[in-house]
Amino acid sequence: AFENGEAVYTRRVYRRSLGIVLAGRLKAVKAAPDGSAVVLNTFSAGNVFGAASLFNSTAPYVSDIYAIRRSRVLFLPQELMQKLFRKEPAVAENYIAFLSGRICFLNRCIDHYTGGSAKSRLFAYLASLPGLPERPETAEMPCSMTRLADMLGIGRASLYRAFDELETEKKIRRDGRKIIRILCPAEKK
Repeated sequence: AFENGEAVYTRRVYRRSLGIVLAGRLKAVKAAPDGSAVVLNTFSAGNVFGAASLFNSTAPYVSDIYAIRRSRVLFLPQELMQKLFRKEPAVAENYIAFLSGRICFLNRCIDHYTGGSAKSRLFAYLASLPGLPERPETAEMPCSMTRLADMLGIGRASLYRAFDELETEKKIRRDGRKIIRILCPAEKK
């Protein structure tokens, strides 16, 4: 069990385990060179994390993971996963499918973030954000506009124009500065 704000994993202190969120909500955070933090992902009940450490002997871990609210996590250690893979081949196949999906997702992110117009980079980023548990079609912006512009490699003015273009095209709708509604879920693939 983890309380709000408590570290689940840090880059230096983590488990060689697959973590399954049973209840609550976690966030994966990466420290930026200027000392600020960028939220990379959020995990709610049913989501999995820790695959990067399960069979990888390289330290440090890829990010810091904190509880956003009181959370419960089931940790499946490497030794248990190895036994499950040997005893139940379907578990190994499902794990490989999960990792393959993550590789494809990361390659799409690289494609989107390294090329294309400001609008296409922004839309790809927004479509990759995890939905909120209570409204899956809605995603919360995990960072400021300045940070987002830096992450996408575009200027702030270009970012604001891209937001305006996506709204004009009815691909997104903003509710304040922090909530983005993806109106084209088919493009989220």
